[in-house]
Parts: sequence; C-alpha cells; structure tokens
Amino acid sequence: MAVLVAAAAAPGVAQAGTYDVWSCRDANGAPLSAAAWEPEGRVTDTCASGGSLRVSPEGAIRFSPPAGTRISGYELWRFAEDDTDWDDTKLIETVGTTPFTVSFGTKGDARNPLAPANRFVAQHAPLDAVTFQVKCVDECLNARMDLFRSRMTISDTTAPAASAAVAGDDAVIVGGIDRGGGVAAMTLSLDGGPAQTLTTGCAAPYTALQPCPGAADRAFAIDAPSGSHTASGTVVDAAGNATAWGPLAITIARGGTNLSPLNVAPASQEVIKLTRRTLEHAPGGKVKLEGKLSSAAGAPIAGARLTVSSFDLGTDDAVPRALPAVTTGAGGAFSVTLVRDGAQRVTVTSAAGATATATVRSNLAVTLASSRGRLVKGRVLTLHGKLRGAGASARGTVVTIESIVNGSWLPVGSARAKANGTFAWRYRFVHLARDTIFSFRAVVERAPGWPWASERSGRIKVRVDVP
Repeated sequence: MAVLVAAAAAPGVAQAGTYDVWSCRDANGAPLSAAAWEPEGRVTDTCASGGSLRVSPEGAIRFSPPAGTRISGYELWRFAEDDTDWDDTKLIETVGTTPFTVSFGTKGDARNPLAPANRFVAQHAPLDAVTFQVKCVDECLNARMDLFRSRMTISDTTAPAASAAVAGDDAVIVGGIDRGGGVAAMTLSLDGGPAQTLTTGCAAPYTALQPCPGAADRAFAIDAPSGSHTASGTVVDAAGNATAWGPLAITIARGGTNLSPLNVAPASQEVIKLTRRTLEHAPGGKVKLEGKLSSAAGAPIAGARLTVSSFDLGTDDAVPRALPAVTTGAGGAFSVTLVRDGAQRVTVTSAAGATATATVRSNLAVTLASSRGRLVKGRVLTLHGKLRGAGASARGTVVTIESIVNGSWLPVGSARAKANGTFAWRYRFVHLARDTIFSFRAVVERAPGWPWASERSGRIKVRVDVP
C-alpha cells in the first residue's frame, strides 16, 4: 500500500474577518429566508414570500452568532406599533450578559418595508445577541413588530484548521475545520503555480448563522509529469480568514502518485489495469471492481495478494479505510466486491507498489413528501424527504426547498440532511387571501467536491384553504 503522509496546520488567531448574514430580504430587496432568527412564542414568518418576520404580543425573535464570534454591527429595517401608552415593542442588545433595551413605540413605515424610516443600526456593538420582543404590561392586542430585512455583520477572529493528505494515485485531499462561519473554500498550488480553488457550496448572500460547513474536505486532481513536485495551499473560512497547509513533497512515477518527504520508492515492475475507472450501483446494492495484475512486460501475475483501501468523497472524514485484501487468479485477474452506499475512491495496491484507483458511487435520488396534502391557513406544513444513495456524504448536505413563484421555481427555504439522509422543512401559511395550491420540490445542487450531478425530487402539491 502506498505510504500516506499528511500535512496539517492548527487554527490560529487571524486579523478579524467578517461576514454578513442577511434575513428576509437581500441587498437588492429579493425575498430570503429568516432562519437565522430564533423565534419564541407568537412569531409569524412570511419572509420567503416577500412578507416579514412578525413578532406579536408575548413573542420574540433572537439572533445569536456562533460560538467564538460576535456581532460587530447591524442594519435592521423594521416597523413597530404600540396600541397603548406603554412601550410594548423593544429591541434588546446584549453585551456579555448585560442587556441594553431600546423601546420603539410606533416607529417606521408599515407600507414601505425598505423605507429609510424603517432603518435602524446598532448602538452598543460589538454584541453577543440581539432580541426583538413584544411584551405587554396591559392588553396590547394590536401591538406588533415587523422585521422586513436585517444585515447582521459577524466578526470571526479564528482561522480554520487545515490538513492535506494523498488519496490513491491521483488526488490530494484538503480538509478544514472551522467553528465560526464555517469552511468556504480550499486552494492547492502545485510547484508554485496558479492555485486551484474548490468551494464547499456556500455562497452569498448568507442566510444562516454558520453559512458554510463546520468541517469539509475536497479532492484535488493531480495531473503532472513524472518526477518530484511540491503541493501547498490554504483553507479559507466564510469570513475570509485563511490557514496555510504544506508544503507536501509528491513523487510521481509511471502514472502513480506517492507522498513521502523522506523516501522515494522505486518505480514498480508491476502494472494494475482496471476494467472500469468509474462504477455506479443502486442504493443498497453492490458492484464488482475488476482488474488484472501483470508485469511491466505484460505477463499476467497469478496468486499475488493485493491490498484494497477506500476513501469517502464529499464527506468530513478524510481517513482511508482498509478493505479485505484480494488474491489474483489465473491470468492475473481479480475482483473486489463493494457494497457501501455513497461515493468513494477505491485504491488497489500490489506488494511491489503498483496502484490503480476507481471512483465508485451509488445512484443518488432525492425524495420529498408532505405531512399534509391539504391544510388550513395558519397551520404548519412539514416537508420531509431523504437523500437515497448518498451514504456518508449525506450528513450536513444542504437541501434547497423550491416553490413556483410568479411562474418560476425559486428557493423558499433550506434544510440540512442528517447522517441517515433524512431532512425536514417547516412553514406556516399566514398571509393568504384565497384558497391556493402550492408546488414544492427539493434540490441538491452540484458543487465542487460533491461527487454527483444536481438532483431534484419530484414535484408535490399542497392546498391551503382560507377559512
């Protein structure tokens, strides 16, 4: 088996980077999710359809940034209304454990969500949390606060941890871990040349507290002539903080790639040829990776023991796994039976150091179903589904929920899949004037490092009746 050598860099304290989390509307006024705000009590969310995040009496919404970060500033577009002599609508800025309260009374323009009269900026930044609250001393049935848009700027001072290791004979796996905004991208430069960049799929405008995955890895293909090479690069988080990794010494010989800064293995006198380099199978099924071992002169080698390892693609785990060894038969032929769902890079290695790799993946499908086919305005709809065939790659995968808006499919929300591939998204219908039939679908978009093409679920319909 080829020697595996890894380079790693611990997270460090960088010059403070920042990233913006937008809610309800983006910079251009287009509808966005308001999932970054945590609701409590009487809260109504119609942001995805161009409405607001409304806080009613005895309700509240709270924005708390990820651990290790702070709110360095914000802009809010809101309307507040009281119907008594009391200041029922409040905004609470928290520094550490100290709350600073701003009582709004009736403020802003309810008819024009992004009017200058609705804009409000931070007063006590940097902050540890921001809370909208409508709390009555006496009856205040008509009091409310509408959040039409928010831009929360998060200060993230900690750079990500970075690592790099070889996978098979034609790739370097770069991994990162970040506790703030998450890992946004990785880069690799070979021999000081132009850097390749692979992203983790998160893109602005960010709508989540941690918009990028907390841990991720990506495979960089190595395409270089035989000889000694050096690889290095960076891992970058959502705030732009970067941690360098490398250098890694890479020796390429006869099409194989070995990483070793201390020893250079002699060129193998054996050759492994695979029947196919890419294999697919049905979820829960199995597939056979077949090949042949021969000498450099082409003579078949029978009775040779071959080691087999695999490496999951599109996951947060960059550790190769040993699989059962196989022995070549008459004519040097061998086969490896693979039964693992997901996507993996499988490497077969001879005792003399010959290697060959193949990508094996199960077919991916996205399913979507509704908790109800018909419901009444004001009730909560739950859409649930599953990534079938994703295996270990499913965990943390972003699933976008789309609906037909003005004749086009547009994102209205998102969910993250669990380790078993399941996901769920909830929505409460509030502002409807007539009975309406909604169409939904779930989408997993192709992204660098994701080993499948974009996949969409079938279309489902939900009817919402207005009493």
